[in-house]
Amino acid sequence: MKRIVVIGLGIFGINLVKQLHENGLDVLAVDKRKEAVQEVKDFATKAIVADGTDRNVMEAIGLREEDTVVISFGEDLAASTLATLHLKQMKVQKIIVKAPNDEHKLILEKVGATDVIIPEKEMANKIAKSLISPMSWTTSH
Repeated sequence: MKRIVVIGLGIFGINLVKQLHENGLDVLAVDKRKEAVQEVKDFATKAIVADGTDRNVMEAIGLREEDTVVISFGEDLAASTLATLHLKQMKVQKIIVKAPNDEHKLILEKVGATDVIIPEKEMANKIAKSLISPMSWTTSH
């Protein structure tokens, strides 16, 4: 079974873990803050208090090349860059990173992120489209 690893449990990371878990996926949640890990422990296959920027820790957790890893550190470009670099060196194939803006996106892509998402921008675009063309807005919202 495919495993998703979510590193960084802010609002975005926690909601992602819950959604993935509700849909039956194998989810490993990682954050250095104990309270964040406590919040998701019932929604993750495994929840670990660990520093996602520390390569030795990531290797000890047993990240695999076939894992999909989502890095969700918010505004902390240094942490996101370091984690991305380590995962790339560990040969993780799919590295999705949350970024606050296009400049960070460019840097993260350069160090090896396979996908970079800017949630605020993407959601704003989605809402704008729905307001421009209300018929495209699905009833699920």
